[in-house]
Parts: sequence; structure tokens; C-alpha cells
Amino acid sequence: MIVLLDSSVWVSYFHNSDVHHSRAQQIVSDFILEESVCIIPEIVYAEVINTLTFLQKDGILVERFKIFLIVHSQFVQIKFGTNEFWMKAVEDVAKQVRLKTMDLIILTYALFFRVNKFHSFDKQLEKESLRFKIFLN
Repeated sequence: MIVLLDSSVWVSYFHNSDVHHSRAQQIVSDFILEESVCIIPEIVYAEVINTLTFLQKDGILVERFKIFLIVHSQFVQIKFGTNEFWMKAVEDVAKQVRLKTMDLIILTYALFFRVNKFHSFDKQLEKESLRFKIFLN
């Protein structure tokens, strides 16, 4: 099974006082227990690093995230957009949804890499993702 977690899930997982922290813990532990592959699009990786740095300037949250990726490297893959992704897939998905650019790119990654499960705490992104039958939240 292939899983994609939006940056909102990752940030909530590492930020203990986040309102969605316990739900994020459950989502992350589920994909590890199921031995699913979790893909992290490059843009999600950058957004997580940026947000965790903003939340805690000393870098502790960022280090926890990077250590998690190393410890669970058999389950986590950072994915990079190909020419086909940027030249065709993004445009095709943009014709079907109304999303902010960052969310459009994340949803396109989910479709492009044929994920089985997609999780986000962003209401609009979650709503648009449910329009596609591949998402089993």
C-alpha cells in the first residue's frame, strides 16, 4: 500500500501541542504497522522543514523529523517531480479541481504516484481529494 501524508499531518505529528497531534500519531503509526510505503513529495518535505523551523527555531523539531525519516527509511520515500509530472500531470489535475497551488501539487503527486491512502488536515485539500476514488481515508 502507498500512503501520502500532507505536510499538515507531519507538522501535527512532531508538534506536540498541535490540535491534531493525537490523530497524526495514529495515522503515522498505522502506516508503519501496516508496513505501507509513505511517499513524501519534495514540496511536502520543504514545507515540513520550513514550518517546523518556524515553530521551534532551535531546530529540535526538524532534527526529530529527519531522524524519523532515517529510522523508518524502509517505509518512507522522498519523491521528486519528473518532467512528465510538471509538464502534464499538474495541468491535467488543475483542470479538475480548485485548489491553492501548493495543494494542487500535493494532490497531483498523490494521483501521479497512485497512492492508496491520502491524509490531510487541510479541509479544502481533503474535500477535493475525496472526489478521486483511489483515496481511502
